[in-house]
Amino acid sequence: MTPVLPLIAFALGAGVPEERVTTPHAAQARLAEALADADSVDWARANGDAYTFAIDYKGEAFLVIATTRDHEVVSLAIRHAGRANIEEPQDTLGWVIGEMHDAQTVTRLEVRDGRVMMSTGDGRRYLMLPGHGTNAAVEARWAAEWDDA
Repeated sequence: MTPVLPLIAFALGAGVPEERVTTPHAAQARLAEALADADSVDWARANGDAYTFAIDYKGEAFLVIATTRDHEVVSLAIRHAGRANIEEPQDTLGWVIGEMHDAQTVTRLEVRDGRVMMSTGDGRRYLMLPGHGTNAAVEARWAAEWDDA
């Protein structure tokens, strides 16, 4: 997997306000890469068709914003959000990082029971459950499967 955040951090440091990916397959791959390369994933939120992940990478904070159409990821923006705040509780969704190391793409995002549900190109699904200890990835997959509508 190609590390994308070092390139983004370099571009953002050069005064580029954000990185944009506007083709669906490239956006899906870039979202998986950005989550896999993060040092921490602090939260995931939905606002209509926009899904935002707050991540930290090498002491900097970034917002990774995926736009969906009918729940399919169609574009992505990554914005620099300043210095990472080490004072706040970090890594509440840190299990996502390890899970994304094996994912080539994040294809779908949707809201289920007020939480973000993420699906990968290989059919894995995760319900974002922050603060669930060492078995968080297993719990997130189980919750997504049992929440099947």
